[in-house]
Amino acid sequence: MNDVEFLASLLSEFKFRRSREIDLQDGVQQVLLGEDIAFHREHRFDPANRVDFWLPRCGVALEIKIKGSLTNVTLQLSRYAQFPEVKGLLLLTTRISHISVPRRIKDKPVVVEIVRVGL
Repeated sequence: MNDVEFLASLLSEFKFRRSREIDLQDGVQQVLLGEDIAFHREHRFDPANRVDFWLPRCGVALEIKIKGSLTNVTLQLSRYAQFPEVKGLLLLTTRISHISVPRRIKDKPVVVEIVRVGL
């Protein structure tokens, strides 16, 4: 299991309280802190590219989406994949349509995890 798959598996064990993007980000932050996983939130690769979470030890860019078209999400992940420090991408989403994101972008592994949310 690679680092992206491990993170997806870890996060799939949790049910997040709300479905707003900021709430999901806060929930993911709590999981990462609880697991002692180093991260940077709202990490800027450059002025035009800011990922929700950057995990520098394993080189994973973690993006959270609750809306947006499959095309737009794929383009956003493709932009992140262009950076040499990115070794893999994890998309946490509430949208079943995002499951069709390619499993490799710019020869980097991509994992899509549908998150469970509730009140």
